[in-house]
Amino acid sequence: MRLFSIKNGIIVSAIAIFTILGFYWWDGYSKARIRDENLSFGNYVKSDIFKIKEAVKEVPDILKESAASGDKVKIGSINKLAEALEVYNMEKGQYPEDMEEIIGVYINSGLPKEESFYYEPQPGGNGYVMGIRLGNGEIFEVSN
Repeated sequence: MRLFSIKNGIIVSAIAIFTILGFYWWDGYSKARIRDENLSFGNYVKSDIFKIKEAVKEVPDILKESAASGDKVKIGSINKLAEALEVYNMEKGQYPEDMEEIIGVYINSGLPKEESFYYEPQPGGNGYVMGIRLGNGEIFEVSN
């Protein structure tokens, strides 16, 4: 019999997992038992497993909310850039040919480093179109 075999590794891992879960559940059970003296250990474990399953079901919603909050930051940054472009236009009488003229002077933004960001000035500096691809695939665009 080999000491370090796959079978032994699986057995040791299973024992470790069940030991950790046992301590976790026993600690939680002792605290829950204070609130409800008629609570059995089996019922506590069942309710905890149910809570874990419900929490796992919420993961896609959490990911969607996270993407939406990232999109809000991008939209806010685009709007700040649009304000900076208006200030630049008031001072210089035209929109810049390159976004680099705006960054650092009027606003500090990481958007121009994003691959999905674009800025396209109109000929003669009379206007612009800029936008960015959001997490859901849609493009948020600002123009003047």
